[in-house]
Amino acid sequence: MSAATPRARHSSTASKPTEQISPANPEAGTAVDAVASFIETPGQTLVVKVTPRAKVPLMQLMQLFNADPEGTLAQFNIEASTGL
Repeated sequence: MSAATPRARHSSTASKPTEQISPANPEAGTAVDAVASFIETPGQTLVVKVTPRAKVPLMQLMQLFNADPEGTLAQFNIEASTGL
């Protein structure tokens, strides 16, 4: 099995999470698309920038993550890009 086989298998399913994440946080959908592109194209770099929208205490963030993982993503601005 070549290295391209698992990559191709994963890239065919990589766009499915976008549909699940996007309603909670559209920016996360863009990040998922960038990760899929990164996986599909060998030799690229992936840059992910995660910035909190507001100050959130760590314990409160952890509780939110346990109760609503998708809602936790909405607490951040997420930027992702690929390059050579």
